[in-house]
Amino acid sequence: MVPRYQTISWHLFKPETSCTVNGEKVIVIDIFIDGLSLYKKPTSKTELWPIAGRIISKGFKTKPFIIALRCGPKREPGDLDGFIGPFVKEYKELFEGFDLDGISYKLVLRNIIGDAPARACLKQVLGHRSKVSCEGCNIIGESFRKRVVFNAREIGEHRSDESFKNQTDKEYHIRRSPLEEIVNMITQFPLDRLHLLDLGATRRIFKFLLEPKVSSIKLKPSSIAWLDWLANE
Repeated sequence: MVPRYQTISWHLFKPETSCTVNGEKVIVIDIFIDGLSLYKKPTSKTELWPIAGRIISKGFKTKPFIIALRCGPKREPGDLDGFIGPFVKEYKELFEGFDLDGISYKLVLRNIIGDAPARACLKQVLGHRSKVSCEGCNIIGESFRKRVVFNAREIGEHRSDESFKNQTDKEYHIRRSPLEEIVNMITQFPLDRLHLLDLGATRRIFKFLLEPKVSSIKLKPSSIAWLDWLANE
């Protein structure tokens, strides 16, 4: 399905959220891109991919806003240019400068945020199940109990914005991403705590402790209540 594009400029109506950098009025935004199922049923084949933005301002609490939506089959957007292309084009125009209430501003993109599958899709690199999927270096992983693991004692060559641009690790890259025109593909794709810890290792530990089918350990009700309190602090 063709994405519905709402534009970034439609949301840039609060000049007080800007800051001054090198004498220029600048509005800074973060972008979030990810896929989510519309229904709880595991058999659902429909998925929604939003491009959401949020203005970053120290003095004001701003809310996220929708820039574009793609609704279609449950898979990553096949036509990445069609999905992300309008956003890239508009951002390049706003980066050059625009007028708001008679004042000139410049839009600056700080980060693009997403989980591991979304980052791989947007970067056009191999996914997290690949043995060369580490986003920090070019270490080669190993298969262990149907998972890809990386030896903590080994350190590969550090991935940098320059090495990504030059595609020095040929096996890691699939094709060029349209986002390379507007962002640094390593430093502006942060590995966020939500997906690495809260929904990753921490979630697995809680499942191990609380689900009888997963573990032979059985916690007392008082211990479960304490963990619940701890998680909500």
